Amino acid sequence: MPLIDDLLRHAQDRPHAPAAADPTRSLDWAGLRDEVAAVATGLAARGVGPGDRVGIHLPNSLDFLVVALGAGWLGATFVGLDVSSPPARTVALIADFEPAVVATTATDPPAAGLGAVPTTRPDDLRASGVAVRRPQPPTGPAYLIYTSGTTGTPKGVAIGHAALDASLSAMNEIIELTPSTRSMCVSPFHFDGSYATLLGTVHAGGFVTIPDRASLVFPRNFLRWIEHHAVDVTGFTPTYLRLLAAGRALPAIGSGSLRVLGLGGEALAATDVLALLRAAPELRVFNRYGPTETTIAVAHHRLGAEDLRPGEPVPIGRPHRGTRFLVLTDSGEPVPAGRAGELWIGGPQLMDGYWGAPELTASVLQDDVVPGEALYRTGDIVRAGSDGVFTWLDRADRVVKRRGLRISLAEVANALMTVDGVEGAAAVAVGQAPDTRIVAFAVLRGCSVEAARAGAGERLPEAMLPDHIVHVESLPLTSSGKLDERRLLADAASVV
Repeated sequence: MPLIDDLLRHAQDRPHAPAAADPTRSLDWAGLRDEVAAVATGLAARGVGPGDRVGIHLPNSLDFLVVALGAGWLGATFVGLDVSSPPARTVALIADFEPAVVATTATDPPAAGLGAVPTTRPDDLRASGVAVRRPQPPTGPAYLIYTSGTTGTPKGVAIGHAALDASLSAMNEIIELTPSTRSMCVSPFHFDGSYATLLGTVHAGGFVTIPDRASLVFPRNFLRWIEHHAVDVTGFTPTYLRLLAAGRALPAIGSGSLRVLGLGGEALAATDVLALLRAAPELRVFNRYGPTETTIAVAHHRLGAEDLRPGEPVPIGRPHRGTRFLVLTDSGEPVPAGRAGELWIGGPQLMDGYWGAPELTASVLQDDVVPGEALYRTGDIVRAGSDGVFTWLDRADRVVKRRGLRISLAEVANALMTVDGVEGAAAVAVGQAPDTRIVAFAVLRGCSVEAARAGAGERLPEAMLPDHIVHVESLPLTSSGKLDERRLLADAASVV
């Protein structure tokens, strides 16, 4: 596992440099290496070997990182599980990937429902005896990560070691992570966006701090954590950026140690980034794009005021080195620059496939578009500029046709976000053509529904305006911190 090679190198070269910390403890590089080796010994004593899976049902913590690296030490695959998921879902995922063991804690609700699957606590793994010093060559993926995607059915995305190494190397080069980096994890560890910070910092040899996620609901705690640890790099979703903005935390971000912020996981609104850059003009802000199937992120773009026009989509940048973007029509024909089409991705960051689902894998990893080259069909609608910079427009399944007009639901939400007093917005479509209805949900502060509609009408034709705008106190989120569109669709059905 390349990350284990990184771990051993950093521990050899800089044994007493700080490596990682959470609210309860910290480790230098030598300590992290020794603890990972000890946990690997504990896992091996429980029958884990190359090619096995190790479930990790732990909150964001140093324990999570140590167990993940311990699995890699043995050539096994780690699988992060959402600690906030209902027990039934957790048990169903475990039945799908069949772990050799699940690392959990005694108080975790699902632990009693795991049946015959062995469970263990991190402390018990560390106490299993003399650490095995020789890492095992990997067999199988580096990790599995479960995503529902657009189907609603969880599927395990298998990410290989070479794909992970290619992704981390490219991201670290662009973001400029170094051994002097001090990063902070914000997103949950069952969401692969968090690995850009967590695993990217291990790859670079910097210091990663892992706060309690529950405390980060309060912007003041986010700011205190940055100040206490002199954090200079972090990343999170645009939804969390809006939370910080609502808590009036943006000016403080600009006056502290933070120098790099990566935003990803969902579409950005130009108005959000403009507000951030006005408050923190020296901050380097990157939009990062990448479906889970292409390993964390495959494109980055440093955002400046010239990229940000209220109501218009935000560029996602150019593909990483070695990665190829093709924009095609429904029939597989290339789309000229400046025109919208569906994005297909090729290159070293492609997933190995969906765990235990070869037919599903074959439906999205296709080698007949460009003979001899596997390409991932993303379902994302993008546009390539003449300068080679790509812009994400919407999902193919979120572009609806009404009154002869193709309507992007992302464009509807973006238009609402340009209205003063609209702090958040999302749009969904309900019903089938020709009776499709568009329902928008908006977080309004000092703005009426009527004013929001009128303001959006300054940017959108009448046919694109929502049939209903629903005022909400906040937009629903998934456990990954992304917008919960399934919840919105259910709410919209009751409106129309």
